[in-house]
Amino acid sequence: MKHDEEIEITSEFDEIDSMDSAPVKHLSIKPKKKRHIVRNIIITLLVLAVLAAGGYIGYLLIKPLEPGAAEPAAPVKIAPLSATALTGQIKLKMTGKIKITDTDADGSVAKTYTVPNYKPDGYDFAVQPTKDTGFMTFSTTDVAKKDLEQIELTLVAHQLGKTVLDAGSAYSMYVALYESPTIICLVSDQKPAYADGQFNTMLGCADKSAYIDNAKILKPYFTVYASESGNNTVQVAMSLPVIKESQTPGYATMQIGIGDARYGSVGGFAALFYQTPDKVIHYFTGTQSQIACTAYKTPDLKKAYFGESCFDSTNSKATVKL
Repeated sequence: MKHDEEIEITSEFDEIDSMDSAPVKHLSIKPKKKRHIVRNIIITLLVLAVLAAGGYIGYLLIKPLEPGAAEPAAPVKIAPLSATALTGQIKLKMTGKIKITDTDADGSVAKTYTVPNYKPDGYDFAVQPTKDTGFMTFSTTDVAKKDLEQIELTLVAHQLGKTVLDAGSAYSMYVALYESPTIICLVSDQKPAYADGQFNTMLGCADKSAYIDNAKILKPYFTVYASESGNNTVQVAMSLPVIKESQTPGYATMQIGIGDARYGSVGGFAALFYQTPDKVIHYFTGTQSQIACTAYKTPDLKKAYFGESCFDSTNSKATVKL
């Protein structure tokens, strides 16, 4: 027997016929198997188990989803900034003097910035928002030009796409539209030759949701305007109506500013409407000045605009008569 083998001692008993005799015990010595052989077998089994598990996981990763199986969870989306929050961030980065409102010569207070017109989904015309935000920076140096660069860099960083509406010149404004799925902004500048010796930079923004209420109000007017005016309505922007009760009971007149949907104003000309006692709205005409008295030809027009100013055949001031 080799010296490095372990042995196992076992015992066996032989029975004899005589009840008085004790059983004879035989000892036998057997070599015991090496422990490292058993260990190797165990390790081999563990490796095979790991390989099998890895293969199954790989299969799960590459196999297509079964019909009806749940899709992987969508990544969490970060809520976009509102127009107010975005302009607030940009305002902190400005170096020129900031002005939000200005007082006109007649004492009226007006905003120093312009917000873009916008067509909400489902509408064929553009409107102004019910709520907006913005500011103007001004300086006698080119500081406002640097502010313009900072404004545009920030808007792009927040993933607003840019469309240049007017490249501008020494005597005209630079105008650019910036838009995301939730926000729309108008950026413009005025150079010294155009802005009384000052460099001006303006930013006006609004949430797209802020345009919907005005669009609802103006939809019936646009429908009448599109069908009765004969004008091209592809790029129409409309201001809210100024409604005035007529002197004739049951009648009313409305005035709506009409502009270009691609810009930020709706004052190109005034569209005049009137309402008859049956509550039907009619389109009258578009104008940029006072109207001749002879334009009020029908009885309903005369009743709706009775007493309003007009000019007669001698260009003298007169009023609409029944």
